[in-house]
Amino acid sequence: MTAERSAAARLMGTDVDVQVCTTGATSSAPDPSQVLERLADLEQRWSRFRIDSEVSRLNRLAGAPAVVSPDTATLLAHAVLAWRLTGGRFDPLLGDALVDLGYDRSFPWSDPRGGATSRHGYPVEQLQVDERSGLVQLPAGARFDPGGIGKGLAADIVTAESLAGAAPGVGMLLNVGGDLRVGGDPPPNGWEVEVDHLVGPLVRVGLTSGALATSSRLRRRWRTSDGRPVHHVVDPRTRQPTAGPAASVTVLAESAWWAEALATATLVDWSDDGPSDELLGMMDGCGALVTTTDGTQSVLGARADEFMVVGPDADGATVDDDGTAAVTGAAVARGSRR
Repeated sequence: MTAERSAAARLMGTDVDVQVCTTGATSSAPDPSQVLERLADLEQRWSRFRIDSEVSRLNRLAGAPAVVSPDTATLLAHAVLAWRLTGGRFDPLLGDALVDLGYDRSFPWSDPRGGATSRHGYPVEQLQVDERSGLVQLPAGARFDPGGIGKGLAADIVTAESLAGAAPGVGMLLNVGGDLRVGGDPPPNGWEVEVDHLVGPLVRVGLTSGALATSSRLRRRWRTSDGRPVHHVVDPRTRQPTAGPAASVTVLAESAWWAEALATATLVDWSDDGPSDELLGMMDGCGALVTTTDGTQSVLGARADEFMVVGPDADGATVDDDGTAAVTGAAVARGSRR
């Protein structure tokens, strides 16, 4: 017999839900409410919209050394690693560009805001992180934005901590606004995830371990003060919202932080000719589903065959912020749109 426990909340500016499945003894199973409490702790440290967060303090001190908690040092170290592994296609120092565009508060909002962005970027190689001491330093004038990696890393950290010491037969799925991490033993029918890219058919993925994350330029959209439509995925090369043919990208990987960074890098990199050779080289052990603005879908990477089309479209579906809905067996747990 399988027992299920779940909980949901609004955290990190998005909808979060956690599902715990157990077969047999349940004494070592994670408490879903404690999972959410740990996520709330990371939000307090990492949100750039909270004036008292470590990230906000770090941004105010850009150019000077600062000491941060182990969690925040880990976040910064992973952000630099993602920048290196993606050849700069993922850039954690785009916070100023997002603020210039009007993204200076938690989404959503209705009033036009923001405008032109500076073409001046900041060298990520100058972002210094010592994880052992917690001593970090941003380049002068830079503003760190954890948005392209923070939800995924939070899912990784909290899932690992929650399942530490869990007995066999305990499994968990943590969904942080479309960044999913599963761990432990999956339920008998596995974890299934429906992916809605808003254009193109609905796709289903079966997860027994690892992670899935989606990056999309069809969500978190607004108009600037001069009426220009923009979105939240910024191309580091232009410091403007990415304008390539890719509309949404979902990546399967062993960790959610890498799935999230690689999804963003793919969205930025994808051209009319498809993926670059450099991008294909990043797909080792991963899989990606790419949907272009005309609804055409492509799959790539070693795990490409794990994406299964299940319907002509997803009109009317209620899905998470980045277009995913977690499914356990026959029971569907869906989040709400941003």
